Amino acid sequence: MSSLWAKIIGQDRTVERLRQLADTNVQSFLFVGPEGCGKELAARIFATTLITQSDKDDTREADLIMRGEFSDVNEIYRVGAAVDADEAEGIVLQSSTTPLEAKVKIIIIHEVHLMRDAAAVRLLKTIEEPAKQIIFILLADQ
Repeated sequence: MSSLWAKIIGQDRTVERLRQLADTNVQSFLFVGPEGCGKELAARIFATTLITQSDKDDTREADLIMRGEFSDVNEIYRVGAAVDADEAEGIVLQSSTTPLEAKVKIIIIHEVHLMRDAAAVRLLKTIEEPAKQIIFILLADQ
């Protein structure tokens, strides 16, 4: 049984800050860094911490989240060159559903820096004021 956070190398201050943020009521997070820096891994570990209230890697939930297979952690990848308004509408619909297994549902949106303006406008209110049981983690390269 070890800490999932140990998988993130060389980011001690960031890891400590994320651990602190896991105990807050903040519902929207933006992880920014160049491609390959580990923000996807950090997002999954953070999601695991939020869902399980632990950073241990030996739970069923942790295993499923880290593999991208947990029902209450939805990862959104763009289709095509950018996230468009139709994809944004799908995200809004996902955010209106309740969690199936956990107390919260986490939506991780990849490559938000490639989001079209219409999609950003469509998502703005949802991300700024999500339902009580929804947490957004946005990932961007810039």
